[in-house]
Amino acid sequence: MTDLEYSYPSPIEPLSLSEELKRREVNNFLREKYNPDGSDVRNYQLQLLKALKAFDEFCRNHEIKYMLAYGTLLGAARHQAFVPWDDDADILDGP
Repeated sequence: MTDLEYSYPSPIEPLSLSEELKRREVNNFLREKYNPDGSDVRNYQLQLLKALKAFDEFCRNHEIKYMLAYGTLLGAARHQAFVPWDDDADILDGP
């Protein structure tokens, strides 16, 4: 698991092995095209992930509810990471 694959179990039904391999192939293609290792966007995403992990830990320790939104939510659901060209994090406070 890479740093960008930090996630919680999904309520979505798991993919078959062939579907999972196809998803990984597409994700790898997109990431290599839009932000290969060492690119500015990739480096920024890695720093952003560290900040999100710290934010998550703080919220859990203080029982603060929040949720991912917009492109960050889309990336978590579709890519199990960031959207390859995304360079921000979208967070909403919970109910």
